[in-house]
Amino acid sequence: MVELQSIAIHRSLHKPNLFFGAEREPILIAALIPTAFVLSSFSAVVLILGVAFWFIASFFLRAAAKKDPLLVRSWLRFIKYQPYYPAKTNIWQKTVSKKQIVRWD
Repeated sequence: MVELQSIAIHRSLHKPNLFFGAEREPILIAALIPTAFVLSSFSAVVLILGVAFWFIASFFLRAAAKKDPLLVRSWLRFIKYQPYYPAKTNIWQKTVSKKQIVRWD
């Protein structure tokens, strides 16, 4: 019996690119929003609220990344899908509406 050949794949090639334990884009957006508010107001109250928002958002984004490291990307791809894809024989065929269907009974 022939043994299957196994090839070691380095972890950096298939490990998701995480930043502070969460996806890069959402964590940077979660840092950018309170930073913009703090720099625009220069208030101690807004500073405290901004830091609180940052910690809460980073906690939830890290928890989501532990479940699925590519959760935001897969969600963004999911919302681009159409609710219904009609059956067609090829991609260039126009879809037939229900009014155009003629039955020969």
